[in-house]
Amino acid sequence: ELSSEFSAQCLLLSAANCIDSMNETNTTGLEAEMKYALRRLEQASAEFSMQFDGKTIPASVQHLITWLMVKGVVKSRDDVMFMEKIWKLGLLKTLVVAKGNESQEEPVMDSDSLLNHMFLLSGQADKHGMVETAKHLMLFCASEMIKLRLGNVGGGSVGQIQKKLVERSSLVSDITAVYSDINNALEVKISGGNDPLYSQSELDWFVVEGYNRGLNVMFLGDVVSAEKILAAVLNMLPFCGEQVKGYSSDIRLAYRRAVDRKAEALPASAINLISFFSRLPAFANEE
Repeated sequence: ELSSEFSAQCLLLSAANCIDSMNETNTTGLEAEMKYALRRLEQASAEFSMQFDGKTIPASVQHLITWLMVKGVVKSRDDVMFMEKIWKLGLLKTLVVAKGNESQEEPVMDSDSLLNHMFLLSGQADKHGMVETAKHLMLFCASEMIKLRLGNVGGGSVGQIQKKLVERSSLVSDITAVYSDINNALEVKISGGNDPLYSQSELDWFVVEGYNRGLNVMFLGDVVSAEKILAAVLNMLPFCGEQVKGYSSDIRLAYRRAVDRKAEALPASAINLISFFSRLPAFANEE
């Protein structure tokens, strides 16, 4: 067991040194260096699993492994690797310590430091053109900031991060997710103060943008997403300035249209479908 633990620690140290020494200007060698580091991290994880008889390895160890993987992948500028090795496997969740588990072993970094580093990494990923990596790291930061009631990390507020996500997202599902998070966070307060998590100007922007987005997706036929976005916009409206509140009747009208169109587009039940097809005339046998 001592040998296994020592081997795992050596592998972690080797991977950490490799990632820290990766030269981002030498793009041709980044892929090979990152693959080497990933192999070391996977071997270290296997060694720790052997040490604990296949049970879940300590949170602090998994935290360090995941952190090194995220840092290395961003340095390697490999968007596909991030999605395959980190996001699809749900490894970002291992960076979070659930409330109520304070008695368990603490992670390597506290939440504030972690989110600051993750926010900076999302900026680096964005700079390198890693669209999916930047998006998912920003989603992670915004979600955790809301849970932890943090108003600002790395010079960016929750509203600024989510505004960037809305501006750059090409998927309707990403937009609805952001608006759902904002809607759920409206009553969240910043730690140590009584100010809302979002400024009035930020909420004004989200309401106007959400109204326009809701209309667009409704005209494209996605009435379900339109209803979700417009419902969130209506809930934000009381927190907005008077100028934006002046459009409340237009927003309510758009929401009612989305609800009505959604009702018209509801699929028939299985019983109704069977009844419908049973009334269809039988085709004559051509033979």
